[in-house]
Amino acid sequence: PSKQVTRELLDKADTLEYDFETIENVNVEGVEKCLTFREAMKHWNRCIQYWMAMYVYKKFPSKKYRVVATMAVSAFWHGVSPGYYFCILGPIVYLPVEDLYLKLFKSDNPQVQQIFNVITWTLKFFAFSYMGTAFLLKDVKTIWHYYGSVYHFPYIFWAALYVVCLIIWNQKKRAMKKAEKVEDEVKKEN
Repeated sequence: PSKQVTRELLDKADTLEYDFETIENVNVEGVEKCLTFREAMKHWNRCIQYWMAMYVYKKFPSKKYRVVATMAVSAFWHGVSPGYYFCILGPIVYLPVEDLYLKLFKSDNPQVQQIFNVITWTLKFFAFSYMGTAFLLKDVKTIWHYYGSVYHFPYIFWAALYVVCLIIWNQKKRAMKKAEKVEDEVKKEN
């Protein structure tokens, strides 16, 4: 929805010709080629994403809980099946892991960055498939059986990755503070 709907446009709606591209709801190429889960969500179900962004995310009073509120409204929008909630609320767990990973693993070396990009891209599809399975299975018993059959590995993996990333992040911050302290001492001596 990029054009403002006017009375003129509505009056001539019957005379307009429509085709498959009139409303492009999913940008499949965008989902396939983008690196991150966050970006892939923007390419998927675009009409709903636009509405959610404009009327839930941007208008939600607490910035801290905007993503949670938006995902909850989206899950409710899809229906009352538990699978929708498992799937659509899943990014609340995954996105902080991805955000921290992306913040930590940037490289000036193109070959190293390419490796990090492949890992990010793979993690994106892994997350989509795991959460999407819950969307398709729908009921809690079946979802839990599936999650149990894979030993809840994704959630365990994401938690472990988050902890590792936090440890690395804290070490980097300490090293930066130490370097600043040394720099300040050198300036004082001069």
